[in-house]
Amino acid sequence: MARVSVKNLRVSCIVGIDPGKGGGIAVLSRRGKVLAARRMPDTVDELAAFVATLPERSKVYTEFVHATPQMGVVSAFTFGCGLGNIQGVLAAFRLPLTAVRPQKWQDALGCRSGGDKNVTKRRAAKLFPRIVMTHAIADALLIAEHGRRLEGRRAVK
Repeated sequence: MARVSVKNLRVSCIVGIDPGKGGGIAVLSRRGKVLAARRMPDTVDELAAFVATLPERSKVYTEFVHATPQMGVVSAFTFGCGLGNIQGVLAAFRLPLTAVRPQKWQDALGCRSGGDKNVTKRRAAKLFPRIVMTHAIADALLIAEHGRRLEGRRAVK
């Protein structure tokens, strides 16, 4: 899917980020339309350029992640730097970030994966049938959808 600029939209968007090199970023309208979905940018500059296209009132959700002993020192350091880059870019653009544990968004969307990325990919493909689904964007889309549903509940209250 080609990158779509959403800067001129008057509505707030919901952004889902699956951090990590194999992750992605997805942008949904308040009604659930996919406005953009892409692999995680390779550089901070690319990330900042993408985030610059988002409306000021966007809400960003990311998966709550942390390093594990199985990662190894270099992998954990690289992963931490990537997460820090995301946090820094979002802070620079004054976009609020909410971290959600994988179990929470997966349970809410009925796709508890147990580490099997195919489970979440299948669920994302069901929810977004017009999108060519990849592992890179599936979790980002689902995290965004979880955030969209949370925001919808808050608007009703």
